[in-house]
Amino acid sequence: MSDLLAGPAAEVAEASRTLDLVKVPMSDSKEITRLLDQFARAYDGDAWVGTPVRALVDDVDARLAAAHPVAGAHSIWDLVAHITYWLDAAARRLAGQVVDPQDDEDWPPNPPPSDTAWVATLAAFQASHDRLLAAIRRLGPEDLDGAVPGKTYSVYVLLHGVLQHTLYHAGQIGLLRRAARESSGAASRPG
Repeated sequence: MSDLLAGPAAEVAEASRTLDLVKVPMSDSKEITRLLDQFARAYDGDAWVGTPVRALVDDVDARLAAAHPVAGAHSIWDLVAHITYWLDAAARRLAGQVVDPQDDEDWPPNPPPSDTAWVATLAAFQASHDRLLAAIRRLGPEDLDGAVPGKTYSVYVLLHGVLQHTLYHAGQIGLLRRAARESSGAASRPG
């Protein structure tokens, strides 16, 4: 393994181990505003990556949400519940709680598919997004360098990580939508 980490690769590996300890200079509250903007764009705004996550699920019904068009992959419903959990976990961490999820929290079991249950899942998704934004609004610039309770990384790293996590799964949702619609013979559109 030491051969694999020789030269520049070793430097990158070392940097990645200490990256979360690096303090990000914050001169004013503009960084909080930027973070709020990025979360809003990723959720239901003008996302740089394309379709925001909320738009990806707005026209999904319970049947499509529960479908598993890709063998071994999670469903859209699974992904929405998972993102919801992590938005809430981040808000709880910002409130000072130590959050160490169990498997059934990280990937919560879904109720039997029904329109009512799917609407409730989407409402929980919206509420978790709103709670996280409210928690971010309560931060001061100095809080971004603070450690997350029970973790070795900063609040700044947590927030960017949750944002990246949401967008990663948004891409999966887009692919699952397309796969489900193509497998059912329905016309699909990108996103």
